[in-house]
Amino acid sequence: MNRHHLLSFSVGAASFAFLVFLAFRFGVLGAPRPAVTEQAIRPTIIEDTIPPNGAPSECYLAVIVARHSIDVVARSEGQLERLLVEIGSEVEEGTVLARLETVLIEHELAIERASLEASSAEANRWRQQALRARAETQRREALTDVLSKEELARSVSEAEEAEAQVAASEAVIHQAEARIARLQTQLDRAEIRAPFAGTVATRYVDPGAVVLPGTPILRLISARDRQARFAVPMEEKSDLKLGEPVRVEILGIPPMSATVLQIAPEIDAASQMVFAQAQLDEASETVPLVAGTTARVSRIGTEGSCW
Repeated sequence: MNRHHLLSFSVGAASFAFLVFLAFRFGVLGAPRPAVTEQAIRPTIIEDTIPPNGAPSECYLAVIVARHSIDVVARSEGQLERLLVEIGSEVEEGTVLARLETVLIEHELAIERASLEASSAEANRWRQQALRARAETQRREALTDVLSKEELARSVSEAEEAEAQVAASEAVIHQAEARIARLQTQLDRAEIRAPFAGTVATRYVDPGAVVLPGTPILRLISARDRQARFAVPMEEKSDLKLGEPVRVEILGIPPMSATVLQIAPEIDAASQMVFAQAQLDEASETVPLVAGTTARVSRIGTEGSCW
């Protein structure tokens, strides 16, 4: 039985099991698929010059994945006040996704700002007093033939005391400024923002939940920039090259071109396959590809369609 017939025979029996394997491996199974509202536009078509009288000899089972996929986490401790997005919402980089309760932080911040204002006023008062004391000391130094040494020493002592009070007040001001900066950071961290433009795929917690730093709030996947992850038999690994153009086929969508972006350096022990990843070309960004969609990857120049 030649390679072509062996592939045709095994696809029906093994593709489902292998797809489940890929789904669990890549985190696809069980993840909600984001809603895509972009209008589908015909992507770059790779012309098949060979009559479609059977699948080519090199077709690899694949799944469509987002290039970027992360859990957006809380950066500070607090109670989740609001979620501003829903599953399937498309967001831009920097969009506020959720907010933690900030009433206590805002209250402390108001107190510290009032304390800073009072400390600044106190420091200004001592500065004025220090200036007057120094001026008085200079005046008395010019009258050494009239004033006693005790009076001059008292004037110098008053000036030094005023300057010491200025230094103490400035230290209090610096402490208040540090507390305000810390509280402002906590206030900023209470807003959970999108690190990149994407689609909300999963919601882990509901409003009212108490979260800690690092607690996952939402899962975000990149809105575009899709890739195809596929498995290659170990005996064909040496033939596949980084930067090599490949063809990606999905049922109901014209074939798309892609470029091999990553090739695993080792063979997966469970499947005895080598996993690779191909970046779909920019033309594919106009097609509503849902993460987790089954695909086929073949090398450029192979004959026929993988489907």
